[in-house]
Amino acid sequence: MELFTQIIINSLISGTQVLLLATGLFLVYSVTRIMHVGLGAVAMILAYIVYSLLQTDLNIFMLFILFLTAALILTILTYLLLRGFINREQNLLGLLMSLTIGVFFESILSIIFGPEGRFINLFETKSYNFSEITVTNVGILTLALGICLFATGLFILRSTPEGRKLRATSSNKNLAIVLGIKTQKVIFITFFLATAIAGLVGVLKGMYTAVTPLAGLNLIIMSFIALIVGGPNDYRGTIVASYILVLIPELLISLSIDSFSLSASWKMVFVFVIATILLTLKPQGLFYSVTRNT
Repeated sequence: MELFTQIIINSLISGTQVLLLATGLFLVYSVTRIMHVGLGAVAMILAYIVYSLLQTDLNIFMLFILFLTAALILTILTYLLLRGFINREQNLLGLLMSLTIGVFFESILSIIFGPEGRFINLFETKSYNFSEITVTNVGILTLALGICLFATGLFILRSTPEGRKLRATSSNKNLAIVLGIKTQKVIFITFFLATAIAGLVGVLKGMYTAVTPLAGLNLIIMSFIALIVGGPNDYRGTIVASYILVLIPELLISLSIDSFSLSASWKMVFVFVIATILLTLKPQGLFYSVTRNT
């Protein structure tokens, strides 16, 4: 029972990281219809920036300011590279450009830092034991930040003028322009939010395990699959899919019988099998339903 509970807790933490990055994908897709898969590499760029800044004597406030500055610079760069594809509604080419951006960033990180994993020691990591169950303060922070961001995001989207502008741009960009909404500004702000969230995921990844130049690749693959399986137009499906795609493979690997044990290498195999099954059963998303008019 303790092992099962431990797997659930670990999966919730890992699933929250996947969901946070999928949230960035969802936000950008909702206003541009482009899958910004370069966010995985952006997450690692910002994580390595935080890692490098921690080697200095900067206080936490200056670290936060420099993190946001770096996120803004990356937002400007990626937005300018993708803006033409957004305006021309060339979604596939935009996806390929975003992928190219990601590969470029990963290559730069590999050249500068090498393939070794780097831990981000923002504060001392502590473990808390409850019977046979272990939870770290980083894991608790990940869950707490996830809950706070989701609650804040829902409040902004549903209860603020900025949220209404984002939803209007997402629903019909041309109509939003007619109504006087500055859609390019909305898209840029959305890019910045997605970039900052991705950077947060990268930092949490470095604090929980470690970051490598290619660590963002696995995260963005999981987030991309979660978004597609859940339905790119329905955030509820993305939430559920993120945790399903993390939890079920972990259970299958960790609870395998001694005579037939599975290595961690099987994880992505199970992810793709689960995604295939769900997409076959619900190709439009987990919560998609057809409403008939009578």
